[in-house]
Amino acid sequence: MKTILGTLLALALILNSHGQGTIFLNNFQNTGVYNGHGGEAFTGSNGSPVYSSLVTSNGLIFTTDDSAQAGNLGYTAGSKLLGVDVSFQLFGGPTPDQATNIVATVIGNNITGDNVNWGQIGYGSSTFVVPNTVANNTVYLQLFVWEGNQFSTFAAAAAGGYAAASGVFANPSGGGAAQPAPLWGMPDIIFAIPEPSVLALAALAATLLIRRQAKSRV
Repeated sequence: MKTILGTLLALALILNSHGQGTIFLNNFQNTGVYNGHGGEAFTGSNGSPVYSSLVTSNGLIFTTDDSAQAGNLGYTAGSKLLGVDVSFQLFGGPTPDQATNIVATVIGNNITGDNVNWGQIGYGSSTFVVPNTVANNTVYLQLFVWEGNQFSTFAAAAAGGYAAASGVFANPSGGGAAQPAPLWGMPDIIFAIPEPSVLALAALAATLLIRRQAKSRV
C-alpha cells in the first residue's frame, strides 16, 4: 500500500509540474528589434543594437557602465550591450498583478558564465516552472537584474550599483508536450545609476514582491 501511495504521489507531482507554464531562463534569440525600433538586428557578428524604450519584447540588456559594455570587452566599438555576468531574480504568475512568485534566483557564485553573449543572459538548459500558471499559455514575468555579485539583493544594488527592473511583461510558456519558451517577451533593459526617486520606487517594488512571496508560503 505504501508503495502504491508513493507512486501516486510522485505521479501527481509530475502531472502538477507538467500542468504549469514552463520557461527557459534565457533571451538567446532576442535581437532588441521590434516593429522597426531598436537599431540593427543583432546576429552576433554584425551591428550594434541601440537601447530603445519602444522595444517592448524581444529585448536585450544594455548598460551605461563603460567598464561593463561589450564594446569595451572586444566587441563593436560604442556598443552599450551588456558584456558581463549579472545577478537576477525572476518573478512570475498567471496575471500581471500576480507576477510575484519566485521563478528563479541567480546570485553570487551561481552567476558565472550566465552572460553568454552581448546583451544576452542564460542560466543552463534547465526548465523553470512559473507557479500557478497553465501550461503552453501566456504567463507574466518580471525580471530584477543587477551587475556582478557585489550585492546580494536588488534593493542593495539599486542603491549603490548598476541595476534595472523590466516591469511586468507577457511571455509565452511551454509545459506538457510543448517545449519551454525563452524570454521572448522581455523588453529592452538598461542599467543605470537612477535618480533617488527611482531608487526608492525600485527598492519598494522589490521589497513588496519579496514580502508577498514570503506570505504565500505561510
